[in-house]
Amino acid sequence: MAEHSAVNRRVAGSSPARGAIFVPIFSIGSISGAFFFAKTRQMGTIGKEVRCGIKGGLRANMAKAVNSPHKRKVAVWEGAGVLFLIAAGFVLHFLYKWTGRSVWVAWFAPINESVWEHLKLGFWGLMFYSLVEYWFIKDSVNNFIAAKAAGILALQLFVIGVFYAYTSVTHKEIPAVDITAYIIGSFICQLISYRILISSKLPAVVSAASVVFLSVHAVLLVVFTFAPPEHNMFQASTAQPTENMACCISFYG
Repeated sequence: MAEHSAVNRRVAGSSPARGAIFVPIFSIGSISGAFFFAKTRQMGTIGKEVRCGIKGGLRANMAKAVNSPHKRKVAVWEGAGVLFLIAAGFVLHFLYKWTGRSVWVAWFAPINESVWEHLKLGFWGLMFYSLVEYWFIKDSVNNFIAAKAAGILALQLFVIGVFYAYTSVTHKEIPAVDITAYIIGSFICQLISYRILISSKLPAVVSAASVVFLSVHAVLLVVFTFAPPEHNMFQASTAQPTENMACCISFYG
């Protein structure tokens, strides 16, 4: 009873003015909440419209590309190039041993398991494929040399980057990771190549720089096969310490 009396006194002693304050506060809060809810729904609707617009634009661009005979032709060739790069990579990886360690094959195929030697897989695979591809799509594309230079550069950098990234953690090589990196790199290579092939014509200096890059890269791949620098990137990762020297001796007679 005493507790109920105390509670009744606190309620009875509360000022009517204080209670009246809660009415406008509650009203304002209700109005604000309703307004916020309405604006949230409106923004959600706007966001949905924007997303639909973006998706619609992407679909329109894809449809436009598919409906363009020239772009479709280029897309097919670049897609087939991915498969060729993967297949060529497999063949070139074992070609040196399959041919009895031929010196001439050593120009194009890896002679050991060094990082540098494995750059031959993508480079020469793409060069061989490009020699054929050019005659079929030359009238449908721009920037052919620049596209191939950018594609091979992306592939090489991706493969090297993945290799040194994971070996810095594992401190050992994992062939499955290397193979996966090469396959993904092949997709990246051809995707970049496709985008440049269907873009507007680039300045002549870009094509000139691309020719220089491809030429220098090809020369270095051959030179460093027979005279590799003293760096772990050029050294065999497996126990084949004399293979470079043996190949060099047989080449120079």
